[in-house]
Amino acid sequence: TSMTVSDSAIVRGLRSVLGPETPIFGATAADQWRFEGTRQFYGLHVLEDAVPFVLLAGDIRFSFAVKPGWSPLGRQGVVSEADGNIVKVIDGQPATAFYRHYLGGVDISQLVEYPLAIFPHEGDEYYLRACQSVDETKGWLNFFGDIPTGSRVQITQATRDEVLQSARETLEQALAGYPRTKPSLMLCFVCSGHKQLLGSRTNEEG
Repeated sequence: TSMTVSDSAIVRGLRSVLGPETPIFGATAADQWRFEGTRQFYGLHVLEDAVPFVLLAGDIRFSFAVKPGWSPLGRQGVVSEADGNIVKVIDGQPATAFYRHYLGGVDISQLVEYPLAIFPHEGDEYYLRACQSVDETKGWLNFFGDIPTGSRVQITQATRDEVLQSARETLEQALAGYPRTKPSLMLCFVCSGHKQLLGSRTNEEG
């Protein structure tokens, strides 16, 4: 997708048309952290500010796996106030204070290495939201995806080895869940934040 619309809004729009039973897979486009603009391929065309997608129908066999690679750090908090992808208050204090409690005096304007785990339901399963920018004056955090008010959240951390091991385990899990035939197609969606953390070891993830 482009950088000008919420990925959560896109998923809600697709769900409203396709229904809740249709699996949806994908990722947002990035521009190597320049935040200037993205391009999307659609057939022979190169688009801007667009959301191309592919619909597959028929007798399709598939499996998938999702494994974040980051592990929760510290205690959980509750988002007291949020507006779409902007988290304003966590546990009654500015969102930036929630991070500083665990990370101390580090430069929290670069939080891609410490994404926020979102627990949508009771239990231990979570998904990640990476921080895009910080408003130090207001104490707000601007994430790449929406985070609902009332969400249970927790800061996460990872090492390079943990991220690479997670990539291997994700592939193994997806293959283990597939019927005993050779798959015709495999898609892999990787967060651009991986490159920020892996650095010179980025090629090992492939």
